[in-house]
Amino acid sequence: MTPLIVMALGSLFAGVRTRALLGRMSESPEAGQCGQLTAPWTDTEVTSLSGDWSLMYRLKVLPMSKDGPHRLVFPEQPLFRFVRRVYRCCQMGHHCGGVKGLQGRQAAGSTVEFVLSEDVWSAPILRAEVHLHISNPHQLKVQPLLPWLEKRHLPTRYSVWWKDGMLEVKVDLLFLFQALQALRGKRGGSSIMEIRHVAGLHTLRAREAETQGGDWGLERLLQVPVDLGLALHCTTVDLNTSVACESYGVRLLHTPFITLSYG
Repeated sequence: MTPLIVMALGSLFAGVRTRALLGRMSESPEAGQCGQLTAPWTDTEVTSLSGDWSLMYRLKVLPMSKDGPHRLVFPEQPLFRFVRRVYRCCQMGHHCGGVKGLQGRQAAGSTVEFVLSEDVWSAPILRAEVHLHISNPHQLKVQPLLPWLEKRHLPTRYSVWWKDGMLEVKVDLLFLFQALQALRGKRGGSSIMEIRHVAGLHTLRAREAETQGGDWGLERLLQVPVDLGLALHCTTVDLNTSVACESYGVRLLHTPFITLSYG
């Protein structure tokens, strides 16, 4: 067993920890994979009105229970592979910070639950993303969509690449975790203006906040537990025709996990 795996197993049930990539590195045999870890986001180009959105998942974020036992979640192989990839890139000279991996667990139906321990909030969160590993035998173009963001005219940001015959999709959740972190410890919550100034939410249009005032949807979203929908949209690469994802074999191969990066 390598030192990396010992490190991962040592914090297994509170979330896997390693070092996060914060900067770029010079060209090397693995530079491409290292670059993927901090690659710029792409905005989803389609809307919920375009084509088939039947493949929908629910991401549920729960606080760790203080009063009773909680079911332990063993990290699946994709999370271990992510940890090893980050570790290798750090060894190759990439500037690194801290990272925490949160393995999801399958609940009823299409719901995936993530349990947050208190140490999640130990430092400012610089990057937060949910990772999906997807079967895509027909090599369709797959785009994710967070309906909550779309309703507020905000982009869903993601990155995608092929590895080991499967499609890896990352979706940006920084807006959610930085807002949750900003609200912690404030009795009675934060004002709308405070929420709007959280990094990652700066693209909110001013007129939306002004017209919706104190009834703005973010305050409702941040009620614990958080319940966030995530949909997948599939199109053929050659004709750009919208198709039903599941009819073409697009499905999750593993339970998603979340990574949180710190400075």
